Amino acid sequence: MHTKPRALIIGSFQPNNINLTVSDETLDLPQTIKTRVEEIWEEKTIESIKRGKPIFNGTSYRLINWSSNNSNLNITLGTFDYKHRLGLITMCQQKELGGTSIIQGGCFVNSTTITSDGYFCMVKLSGKSMNDNLYDFIGGMAETDTPFDTHTNLFDALYKEMEEEACIDKKMIKDCSLRCFFEANNGHYGFHFLTNLSCNKSEIEERFRHNTDVDIDSLIFLEKDAYLEKLSDLPGHKPFIGEIISKVIR
Repeated sequence: MHTKPRALIIGSFQPNNINLTVSDETLDLPQTIKTRVEEIWEEKTIESIKRGKPIFNGTSYRLINWSSNNSNLNITLGTFDYKHRLGLITMCQQKELGGTSIIQGGCFVNSTTITSDGYFCMVKLSGKSMNDNLYDFIGGMAETDTPFDTHTNLFDALYKEMEEEACIDKKMIKDCSLRCFFEANNGHYGFHFLTNLSCNKSEIEERFRHNTDVDIDSLIFLEKDAYLEKLSDLPGHKPFIGEIISKVIR
């Protein structure tokens, strides 16, 4: 398991370049790890209640395998619940899985999002969730409420996050492409997109006035150099993405 982000595929992929299937293969864990996952879930549930940041045991997608040929990306996903995702992440962070082949494989989508007047949009988090980041890309976990059964699946998962977090409707997207598929921290796999909007900063700010996502405090808009500098100062995979995306944005 890599402790630093690592690019698996870098390119420019449209929906018809991505072949994705969902398997009914389950996450097979030894009993000792299942027991530890239950212990962690109980601990995290108590912590979330004390912090006033409730957690829910929803379901999301995890990577089973992938391959590439010519200009196509082939991905097979399975599903698992948040309890096991969080448990295995916590075990990774605490180095309880060191030396094992068990990787939780949870998938997420996020985007470098550019307005029509050249601003780069990010979210400032409210602190009302268990996510301890202050600033982040627009995006989130690839959850099963977005059915993954067509070429557009990964894109639809991103569009859902953009609507929920930033009030950016799909009709406001001028063009979007998957730019990097990567192995992230703690056994995650990320899909980073480059999204150009047909609307400007002021139009997005006006729409965001009606935001109902309590996890999002506000949107921030940065010019290119400031955006890349911001990414270099943030934790996790953001500096890594900043290095990659700096090579493709004007």
